[in-house]
Amino acid sequence: MGTKYKFKWEQKDKKSWSHNPEVESFYTTPAWARMAATHKQLFPLCKHCERKGLYVGKGMIGPKGKIVKRMFTDHTTPLTPDTISTMGLDWDNLQTLCPTCHAIKTARQNGKYSAANLQKGKQLQNQFNDFDND
Repeated sequence: MGTKYKFKWEQKDKKSWSHNPEVESFYTTPAWARMAATHKQLFPLCKHCERKGLYVGKGMIGPKGKIVKRMFTDHTTPLTPDTISTMGLDWDNLQTLCPTCHAIKTARQNGKYSAANLQKGKQLQNQFNDFDND
């Protein structure tokens, strides 16, 4: 008997996504699965690599120089619990990315939009606002 699949936020030994369980559960819905599959069929090439000319016919050579077969349907603007209903299935908020570009985008996104960094930004803003009121 195999082990139960665990989402990334359930894995204690790995860094979790910046998403919360509510956002992650969206990605397991049939509506998302259908939309993601349709998007990849219509747009099979990585948007970032395509701009760089890293494709050959139906195959695609990713940034690491290897043929890429697996692609991700990615939200250009990251989802939050507040935006799932408006942006989750918004066709204009989707792009296809190869694993390398998706990992780079996610790393940048987690650094820039992480809860800790947003909290630090709010604290700094409050400190500067306090200076203006003196």
